[in-house]
Amino acid sequence: MSCQNVNQGAQSAFRRMIYEDERAEPAEPLWFVLHLGDFIYEIVWYPEDRPQGMYDRRLRDIVRYKSGEKISDFHIPTTRDDYRAVYRAYLHDPNLQDARARWPFVAMRDNHEFSWLGWQSLQVRSASLSRFSSRPALAQRRASAVGATRHRRRSRPRDLSARNMALTVLGMNRGR
Repeated sequence: MSCQNVNQGAQSAFRRMIYEDERAEPAEPLWFVLHLGDFIYEIVWYPEDRPQGMYDRRLRDIVRYKSGEKISDFHIPTTRDDYRAVYRAYLHDPNLQDARARWPFVAMRDNHEFSWLGWQSLQVRSASLSRFSSRPALAQRRASAVGATRHRRRSRPRDLSARNMALTVLGMNRGR
């Protein structure tokens, strides 16, 4: 799975996964969730800045950035605390909470964990967005985003042996 935007609506894909898993054959449960990126969207619209909503959906007021900056009608995080705030907002969603309680998550980063202006080592710079896309600004935001991501996704496996970790990933160690 990928690309769940809480600002534009509840994370109902997680609720559907739970529904399907509860009805699956006993020998065919889901073992983990592979999240392919955009676990968060760092771009946030405040409802008053876009009263018409987006894609025929009402915007949810999920977070207010203390240090963020506004571009056009959306807001972006600029500090580690801003990134932590958006992670807290996403993790507050009850559908995501239930899914995380049910399965381990293997998460990869995509562009929105950091910036819609960049992906991996590619960074888009634009004259119209120069104050947001300069090298120092992007470097600072990337460091803030990575710090917040590591803080939110820590895990502490009980048995760190390579064999146990491989069995767990392959689904052969469930319940141990």
